[in-house]
Amino acid sequence: MKQERNIFVNIGSAKLVAVVTLCFSLVVIVTVTNMMPQSSAKFSFFALAQEQQNFTANLVGQGVVPPTDTKATGTSEFTLSSNGMSMNYEVYVTDIDDVTLAQIYQGQEGENGPAVSTLIRFKDITPSGPVNGLLTQGIITADGLQGPLSGKQVSDLTKLIENNNTYVEVQTTENPNGEIRGQIIK
Repeated sequence: MKQERNIFVNIGSAKLVAVVTLCFSLVVIVTVTNMMPQSSAKFSFFALAQEQQNFTANLVGQGVVPPTDTKATGTSEFTLSSNGMSMNYEVYVTDIDDVTLAQIYQGQEGENGPAVSTLIRFKDITPSGPVNGLLTQGIITADGLQGPLSGKQVSDLTKLIENNNTYVEVQTTENPNGEIRGQIIK
């Protein structure tokens, strides 16, 4: 019987150490959290809970200012990284010819604004023939911001998007002021 008790005590000691360690860790976490100002605790929770955000834009000729009569359409998809430092994008188009430029612009629906990020630009050679499918994809970082966002962070672009103050526009040889356009929305 004494031998069984020693085994129980040895197994129990290991469990006791684990329980004491966990309890001590919990006490430290609760103490530190209670010592933090309320705003810091909320910020820390927000930072831990932040996930990737997705945004889209449906591109049509009627979205351009002034509207264009085109059969071309498209979609743009944007995914903000979980750390908020970069944004992946893909632009898909159908029935569009001679694309010269695709950019994100700052502006409300129905108004034109300045470019804030270039998604694709053809300077010397313009692809000819209809494009159907993926036009471009890439990653926007702070270095890729321009115009009013030059020298700013991707978080500033995200704020504009969340305030419905950005749009994507694809320009062509035939429509250099925009063939298709759409507001970026959540």
